[in-house]
Formats: sequence, structure tokens, C-alpha cells
Amino acid sequence: MSTAVEKQLRQRRAVFDALARKKVHIASRRYREGEAPVYRILVSGRYYDVGDAVLSQLADNVTPEDLELEAVAEDGPDAR
Repeated sequence: MSTAVEKQLRQRRAVFDALARKKVHIASRRYREGEAPVYRILVSGRYYDVGDAVLSQLADNVTPEDLELEAVAEDGPDAR
């Protein structure tokens, strides 16, 4: 049986782990005939245009900095 302190420590650790993970939000998808889709994603307040392979890597907790991605203009998801 665990004590109240142990339970609190587990809960805090779980919250810390959840906050430490990068969240990837898909802001928009662009499709063109004969081409792979391009996703505009939002990670930590910055927008990036990526393809399927990079999106998959980001979902596996690889950071945009690790992939040497450059952020797009700060105009938001409808910029282009």
C-alpha cells in the first residue's frame, strides 16, 4: 500500500513528464494533385511547414531544432 506522499510524488512526476513533451498541433493541411500533403504545424509557439516523414519524427518527440527546421513567417497558419 502506498502512502499519500508517494502518491503525490507519482502525480507530480506524471505532470512534469507531460509538460516536458513537445506538443505538435496540425494547424492546416495543403493537398496538391500528384504531390504529398504539406502540413503547417505549431510547436512551442512557432509554425513549420513539413511533410509526412518529418511529421512522423516530430510525433516521436524529435524537436524541430534537432531536425534543423526553420520557422515560417509569424503571420499564422494562413500565411503564404
